[in-house]
Amino acid sequence: MAVVDSRRATLASLTIRIFSGMLITMACLRKRSYNGMSSRDWRIFLWSWFIGNGYWAVTCWLGVSALEWVWRVVNNGINFFF
Repeated sequence: MAVVDSRRATLASLTIRIFSGMLITMACLRKRSYNGMSSRDWRIFLWSWFIGNGYWAVTCWLGVSALEWVWRVVNNGINFFF
């Protein structure tokens, strides 16, 4: 049962992280009261931070690469005609 809960928490963490911030992710996955952060809360917080930064790094890199490709295609097309 603990393995199922662990997998559900991991899936929930990834799903929540895509749509919200790391603090919301940590708050949603807390098991105890809200008076301090346990080591589990810190792990969730840091993993959420890594996932979020990785997601945005890849997204920005893909966006810049796509714009660079479009710019090269348009620029080479203009040079081809003139």
